[in-house]
Amino acid sequence: MLAAGIDVYTTLNVQHLESINDIISQITGIRVRETIPDAVFDEADSVEIVDLPPRELLERLREGKVYLPAQAERAMQSFFRGPNLGALREITLRRTADRIHAHVETSRLATAGPRETWATAETLLVCIGPSPTSARVIRTSKRLAASLNARWIAASVETSQAGSPSSEVLTRLLDNVQLAERLGAETATLSGDDVAEEIIRYARAQNVTKIVIGKTAEPRWRRLFRAAWWTTCSSRAVQSMFT
Repeated sequence: MLAAGIDVYTTLNVQHLESINDIISQITGIRVRETIPDAVFDEADSVEIVDLPPRELLERLREGKVYLPAQAERAMQSFFRGPNLGALREITLRRTADRIHAHVETSRLATAGPRETWATAETLLVCIGPSPTSARVIRTSKRLAASLNARWIAASVETSQAGSPSSEVLTRLLDNVQLAERLGAETATLSGDDVAEEIIRYARAQNVTKIVIGKTAEPRWRRLFRAAWWTTCSSRAVQSMFT
């Protein structure tokens, strides 16, 4: 119909999106069998939320405005219970917010360019490396991301100046990356000789609003004479990011 130039308007309950079928089943205890591809939602020209607090929707069910009385009673005893409706409402709002955020990102890149950050949503970037202190920085970042309800990314930078790292160094780095993934972070491995510039470039591309950087416990004089994997991602990077 769309290919023939015919506009299509339809309604959709969030529980029918294929990608969240397992989540819906876990919340409600009921497997929804009628699902549609997420592309139907993602590629729509316009989406409007028809939002009701759970109490009002349950009242409409009791009044027979959704199902026939017998069917409505069964629904309220199983799928359409108050806690389930609250969870479905939150999923609806988040799914729609994700769609809006994607459109905002497209607009930002088209109008402002990748160098300008629009803080419409918090995105946190933590710089990680093989340092033993990285694990503590990662855990701190997880708590910060949770408090901000933010998307968060753990990024490491490979440089040619570092030479060929030892197996011990690679193992520590891999352990830190896996820790970040277990705690829910997106992970990225960047390449470049200027660590700070790579972090800035990536942060701008991802619309990052906050960067978390660990502080080394080494004496300052030793840091000045040794090439670092990631501690060179210093305050200069943060200052450049937001100026």
